[in-house]
Amino acid sequence: LRRARQDVEIYEAAVVKQLDVKDRTQRETIEKEHRVLGLLQKAMSRSGDAVALLEDHDGTMKEEVDSMRGAAVFTTFYARLKELQSYHRRFPDVHVDMANPDAENLPMPQFSGEEYHGKYLDLHEHFERFVNLPGVDRVDYLTYTEEFKNFEALSLGAKQSKAYQEYVTVLAAYMESFYRRTQPLVDVDGDLADAETAFQEAWAKGSVPGWSEATVEAAVQGLARVPKAAAAEVGDVRLDEVASVEKLMELDPKLLKEALQARGLKCGGTPEERAQRLFSVRGLAPSEYPPEVLAVSGGKRARKRKRKEVAAAATAARSAAEVAAEARGRAEQFKQLAKQEYTVRYIADVVEVAVRATQELAEKRQTRTHAELVAEREEEEEAARAMAEESEEETDNDEEEAPIYNPKNVPLGWDGKPIPYWLFKLHGLRVEYDCEICGNVKYRGRRNFERHFSEWRHAHGMRCLAIPNTKHFFGVTKIKDAIELYAKIKDEVSREDWRPEVEEEFEDSDGNVMNRKTFDDLARQGLL
Repeated sequence: LRRARQDVEIYEAAVVKQLDVKDRTQRETIEKEHRVLGLLQKAMSRSGDAVALLEDHDGTMKEEVDSMRGAAVFTTFYARLKELQSYHRRFPDVHVDMANPDAENLPMPQFSGEEYHGKYLDLHEHFERFVNLPGVDRVDYLTYTEEFKNFEALSLGAKQSKAYQEYVTVLAAYMESFYRRTQPLVDVDGDLADAETAFQEAWAKGSVPGWSEATVEAAVQGLARVPKAAAAEVGDVRLDEVASVEKLMELDPKLLKEALQARGLKCGGTPEERAQRLFSVRGLAPSEYPPEVLAVSGGKRARKRKRKEVAAAATAARSAAEVAAEARGRAEQFKQLAKQEYTVRYIADVVEVAVRATQELAEKRQTRTHAELVAEREEEEEAARAMAEESEEETDNDEEEAPIYNPKNVPLGWDGKPIPYWLFKLHGLRVEYDCEICGNVKYRGRRNFERHFSEWRHAHGMRCLAIPNTKHFFGVTKIKDAIELYAKIKDEVSREDWRPEVEEEFEDSDGNVMNRKTFDDLARQGLL
């Protein structure tokens, strides 16, 4: 039991290791997913073994647990321990098989060269089957890749051939195989079960594309209300279901001709004449057909012989029960055919990326050589590898630049990590100082605040105010205070400046001392 659980843990660790690997190409992606699938299957297998041991069908586990109970529990335990130690001393080299995911050869998917490890669909074989189907228009491979899932475009008559049924069966099997090989980690069985449930609901409502309720009923019973697209190959017409000649004229002309020939009637003339001729025998037995509508030459005796042949054929017809049983069988056959078409359409929608890539490849092949396609594929692989390497580098950088746990918003140190909280409190970094001149920038701690007055941000703010960033403004953070202080300093400086007209002294001939302004005034008046 312990070994099984340990093996499960080993496989789980191997799965995590595989998922951590970065894929570079399509091949690496597919192989990695299949390795993960193989490991998961082995882990589930070992889990099943552990569950079987816990269920204890043979009672071995219960006996071992019972032996460890009671008054002599420790005696039993140490006796068992001594037995195990003795065994391992006698056989020290006993090999214990443990799970080794690296040494196991896990199955890898097989892809054809056309599929290129699941990047494209290989529809060439199915294309050859399709173009050889009876009643199907011939198309090229590019058109087929675009329309292979549009089954409603085909006539119901073409779908009744055995070759078409084989074609759809093989195509559905291939699409399911491709789905399983390219997406191994998806629950394909669950998806297909959901698709079958959706198909059953759509079939009950008659909303399956190309398989409406009226179409299926007409195909099974040969009714006259079969659409023209399908009536050309359905066969005879049930006249008892036709209400008027106009209804017959709505059918395909080829169907009218076949219905007339099946009854031994003349099939010439215009479509209206054919419809009238066919409607004229509605409700009549073959022996009661008017002679003028029979397609027989040679006189009354030949016409009479023809009536007998037609009557004999009608008498040999199968019973109503046999016809009903055959109708039910054909209805079930049509349902299975519609189910396979629905499965192909569903899987094609799931692998839409591969379908589009296949269409692009088919279009490129019409304009490029094989060497050009190989070169382009190699360039795509190199580009994918380069992108994978870049993503790995970005991942490493993201890991290096991952957010640091810093709940108290402590400043970072030189190593990019938060400084110790005691150092944070020692430098007073809990206190924030605002500076309006710097644009309301906050500074942590007194030291950073005092240092910022000599830095570029504060100097730029002072320059914008047309104020010199001198020591007089140290500690000033408000714009209003800085402007008022600058005006006061300018006033004081202006008062301290030397003014010649007031402070320059002059002396007259009598020895009187006066300033320059007074001296100039007296000199102009001629008083000196």
